[in-house]
Amino acid sequence: MFNHFKKYRLTIVLCILLSQAACSGQALEGSLKSYCELYNPVTWSVLGEDASTQEIYGYILSKMDSSVESDKLKVAIKNADNTDFTAYFYSVNAAIENLTGESWECQYFENFYLPKQRVVSLILGGVSEKRINPNADDVITVILANNGELLINNSVIKTTTPDAFIRALQSRIDQRDISSLEFVIYFDAGADANRVARIFGTLATAGIKNVELINF
Repeated sequence: MFNHFKKYRLTIVLCILLSQAACSGQALEGSLKSYCELYNPVTWSVLGEDASTQEIYGYILSKMDSSVESDKLKVAIKNADNTDFTAYFYSVNAAIENLTGESWECQYFENFYLPKQRVVSLILGGVSEKRINPNADDVITVILANNGELLINNSVIKTTTPDAFIRALQSRIDQRDISSLEFVIYFDAGADANRVARIFGTLATAGIKNVELINF
């Protein structure tokens, strides 16, 4: 009977431990969902559209204690490397993976610290010196001036939306084969870098992949 009691007591202890482990796992899972949701733009929309990244980051931190129940997750986040946003992103992910044993995916978290950026791929063909006749029939020049004006063959493009830019290019290209034309792009000193990227993207959309840069 004594042995039976010991087995019974051991069973109870095991059940309690298993129950605690299950509760702990559920608390961690729920906390991860809550932590992810903190990075949902809807969560910090109360700050307004003009809120800076640092203001949003501060708001998220202020809400973390009340949103995240798991003490283990709180400690892991608190101890994460906050040297900069990129280091913090990878440090938090590594800490969560260490807690759960699997990779953590939260699109909101990823978009906040590592947002996707528009990237234009270029193939560099070397640097050379050559004479370019901007008035030649087979030369199309695109100029982005530091005052914001966009010119094609010295004609100002009044509407600089991508569609308008492509239409202006197509009117110069006419029915000619793109490969027979020389595209030269000039960016004035102090030109807006964001517009530079958009121009490259628009050219690629129009099928123009080989261009020459001057004084970039």
